Amino acid sequence: MSAQTSYDPNGIPIPAYTDQEIQERLAKMENTVIKPYFDNIVKSYVKTYTVLKRDRTEAMLGRSVMYFPIYEKILTEKRMPQDLKYLSVLESALDPLAVSRSGARGLWQFMPATGKEQGLSINSLVDERSDPHKSTKAAMNFLSKLYHKYDDWKLALAAYNGGPGRVNRAIKRGRSNNFHRIKKYLPRETRNYVSAFVAASYIINYFQYHNLYPLYPAYDLRYTSTVKVYEPISFSKLSEVTGIPIDVIERLNPSYKKRLIPASRQGNYLILPDHTMASFLNYLGRPDAQYYANVTSARIEAPKETQPIIYSGLGSIKDKIDDYFKTTYVVKEGETLDKLAASFECSKQDIMAWNTLSSMLLSDEQQLTIYIAKKKLKRLSAFSSIEKMALSPVVLEDRTFEIPIILKYPVQSVSKSRFGKIRSKFTRKQSKTIFYQIRRRETMVDIAEKFPGVSVQDILEQNNITNNDTLTPGTLLKIKVGSF
Repeated sequence: MSAQTSYDPNGIPIPAYTDQEIQERLAKMENTVIKPYFDNIVKSYVKTYTVLKRDRTEAMLGRSVMYFPIYEKILTEKRMPQDLKYLSVLESALDPLAVSRSGARGLWQFMPATGKEQGLSINSLVDERSDPHKSTKAAMNFLSKLYHKYDDWKLALAAYNGGPGRVNRAIKRGRSNNFHRIKKYLPRETRNYVSAFVAASYIINYFQYHNLYPLYPAYDLRYTSTVKVYEPISFSKLSEVTGIPIDVIERLNPSYKKRLIPASRQGNYLILPDHTMASFLNYLGRPDAQYYANVTSARIEAPKETQPIIYSGLGSIKDKIDDYFKTTYVVKEGETLDKLAASFECSKQDIMAWNTLSSMLLSDEQQLTIYIAKKKLKRLSAFSSIEKMALSPVVLEDRTFEIPIILKYPVQSVSKSRFGKIRSKFTRKQSKTIFYQIRRRETMVDIAEKFPGVSVQDILEQNNITNNDTLTPGTLLKIKVGSF
């Protein structure tokens, strides 16, 4: 690295790196969509992220904790490469209300016509291009079709940006299916799109090297649950039932234009802070309210004092510090933030926030502060015979214990997905059976979505149901769910 030559408006030094140093980092990246490379376009975008628009980059990095978990869940369900989530960084800087000059909107920047073609509703009450769940599913469906059409991610991304028609004409003119050979026949923005995607991937993986500090959102925006609702309900009623300010509900549910969730036979997504979901379901009279309450109480949540970045000012509940054990974990050789986040069932951003880490790189014997809910610690200590379990020393109230840390997704086997990527099959080793009562207008897909790790086929098999059976409201289902 050369000498630090400049400072941002906050007085933070901006490191200056050589092209070779950036190239070396790109070479270490594992991207299953596009093999990272370095050219003048990548260099230009990296400079924009790290020097010219640092404040925008830090805001985008903070929003990643809101939207990446949604993307990752949908990508896993569709067996598509996880790295596709970086496309939303390039499209909207992870802003669901982003609107382009041409009228594209949302996290994935759909034009109105394309959005409707992909099944998104756009009317006076709702614009599902801004719905984090529905727009992501639509984007992945569109990208999947494009990939199967071209059998090449570079061409698929170019078609996502410029449209399949432009890419088809470029292929015809260039007499080649090689993106780099035909890109001269594409519009400038589309021609540069793949390089821009590489730069977006780079900044997510290496932002800490550039002294960028994510502006993490408030507690209520970070720890959320999602449910489908079928009847109309206003934001004011939601605020009354949950105690959450209307502006927080708006921020979590940006697709609803009139502060009203309209009626829907297919169901509309409602995102609420974790700690309020059980109250909302109790208001609806839902039998799974206790399930949501149990899931929420078992999650790891960071006390406000550990957050290194100031809050946005939106409503945030008072954290109950007494509900957690503050533990110290000693990093072992080869361990990464991703691996530890999976083991402790939190996000890597949580671990970085708890320890005010400026880098995602860990060193052997490094000590990390981790917060574990007391109820969860009890559960972890009880399961001493589970396979695929890692034992880790934890300092707890001045005493040392061998606490069994159960891996969130124990690996059983691997298979190859239709996108050519090695995919792991996961199961939960411990489970419990609950009874769920079918509600009016619910489908088996709706029910399966409520229980992480449970598929429609699981529910059918556990209840000896054939696809020809008619399920009526009020029917009780047995569902085996994993430990939380």
